[in-house]
Amino acid sequence: MKSLKILALVLVFTLPSLPASADRDDDGEACYSVDAKRGWQHIYLAGPFSRVLSIDGTWTADLTTLDRVGAEGYVGEESFTGDYSGLQYDEDLPLGALLIGVPGASYSLLNTPQDLTQPIINVAMRINDNDLNLGDNLGSLRVCFGN
Repeated sequence: MKSLKILALVLVFTLPSLPASADRDDDGEACYSVDAKRGWQHIYLAGPFSRVLSIDGTWTADLTTLDRVGAEGYVGEESFTGDYSGLQYDEDLPLGALLIGVPGASYSLLNTPQDLTQPIINVAMRINDNDLNLGDNLGSLRVCFGN
């Protein structure tokens, strides 16, 4: 499974994507929107950042049958009204969770503010949902970076 994550990360940083725009404030914080309807979204940060300061918003991995959730995704069986096994981008992580990929590391779950392992200037993020199922998603998360 580790080799698949490394391959996925290589693909994350080699496939083209539309750039995301930043909302930057006077404190040096920059916030970016991650859309539930898109796969990996490559973001060139407005400066080197070493911390995720906040994650806000909600999204759903299936607007017809699932409630909205935050970055943690669907945890616990009470979140599901159908069989969603095998529909995640990464089956080891919760459906609907926020995934982050940074250069030089495999992608991982990002569900709380945290220090990054190194200052970064680019990042890729996505919802943990299979690429073929993104069309029934709705919502976005706002992720803010700073130092």
